[in-house]
Amino acid sequence: MVLTVLCAAALTATVAVTWYGPDKSRPQLEVVTPDGGFCGHPRGVTDGRLLLRTTAGEVTVRLEGVLTLHAVKSCSSPGAAG
Repeated sequence: MVLTVLCAAALTATVAVTWYGPDKSRPQLEVVTPDGGFCGHPRGVTDGRLLLRTTAGEVTVRLEGVLTLHAVKSCSSPGAAG
């Protein structure tokens, strides 16, 4: 009887975590450089360059020239702003 109640509680907790768990949206980055600002989904970093997928296409940003870098829930302006 006790094991049945524990199993039901575990099943309820599992369903609650799955249903109300963290958001599965992909992270986005807002990057500001001397050349302008860019916002999009990060694709990776290679040789000091950040590859962002924006609504305007893929953008490569040299990390040595980045003025600010912020994680955001959504981009305020579509694609590249600079």
